[in-house]
Amino acid sequence: MDLTDKIKALLNRLNDSEKQVLQLNRELEYVKTELKKTNAENVELQRKYDNLKIAKGAISLSKGDVSQAKRQLTDMMAQIDVCIDKLSNQ
Repeated sequence: MDLTDKIKALLNRLNDSEKQVLQLNRELEYVKTELKKTNAENVELQRKYDNLKIAKGAISLSKGDVSQAKRQLTDMMAQIDVCIDKLSNQ
């Protein structure tokens, strides 16, 4: 194998390595995108879980306690409306 053949082989290996780097970069970007989606979903699920915990703690639905639960829910909704109004006016 002469010098020209060795240079060609080396250039081919370099070209293959560049292609591999590009492919790995694409895969990395895909994984980053999927991670962002998963993190956003995790945040949303955590928010929903927290809301369920709050609702469970604030509204205890025992037998015959439906009217009290409705009042508590109405009060909570009024408090939420007040908070939304305050946030809107900032």
